[in-house]
Amino acid sequence: MIGRRCLWGALLAVALWSMGCSDACGDLAQRTCSRVGDADPLCRHLKEIAAEPRAGDAKRCTAGIEFIDELRRGG
Repeated sequence: MIGRRCLWGALLAVALWSMGCSDACGDLAQRTCSRVGDADPLCRHLKEIAAEPRAGDAKRCTAGIEFIDELRRGG
């Protein structure tokens, strides 16, 4: 039997995923952590944001991804 806490966590994750709130922040966290490592404070902070996004986080994470992509293109 799934515990009540796990059930609520799963429901919250599905709700956030369906709203598109955590996609950009999850992507930014994954990309950053693959570069700096999981133990890096920036990686841990981005994972926290992705796990519990607040209003406006998706927009800021999208801007971060665009900034990284622009740097990679050299522009």
